Amino acid sequence: MKRFLALVGFIAVFPFFVSRRSRVVRSIWVNAKPAEVFPLINNLKLWSQWTAWSRREAAEELYEGPEAGEGALQHWKTERMEGTIRIIQSVPDQRVAYDLNMENGRHHMEGVLTLEPVGEGTRIVWACWWIGIENPYARYMDLAMRWWIRRDFEAGLENLKQIAEQPARV
Repeated sequence: MKRFLALVGFIAVFPFFVSRRSRVVRSIWVNAKPAEVFPLINNLKLWSQWTAWSRREAAEELYEGPEAGEGALQHWKTERMEGTIRIIQSVPDQRVAYDLNMENGRHHMEGVLTLEPVGEGTRIVWACWWIGIENPYARYMDLAMRWWIRRDFEAGLENLKQIAEQPARV
């Protein structure tokens, strides 16, 4: 009985110590130059070729603005969710920063894909961050989101690596 009460106490108190600010960072080394990887991350239409969520479920996608780079906007909708992603910064062969809004702005995330030349290849670093809901018990959802996003970033980076290292790319 004491163990059960200790567990319930832990579950009740733990979320008050979890930060509302969440961050996920993953990286991979790719045997391709930044100039070869950059077009794959700078054009939202190409994200469906390598992101894990695009491969997991079908999405209706509409595009606005420029084809690639700053200002490019994608509206997407799946059976469970909808949102927009907008490229807010594009530095050729170096980085692409974006804003992601889901459920009519109810959930907001910022992210960046950075390309760092390393030897004959490129280190790709994918990071995102968000501020969670004020309710401390909702932070359990943020913990689950961190795990889910880490998994999707790792799979997406592996997919991106495979595409970038192919001799003939899009």
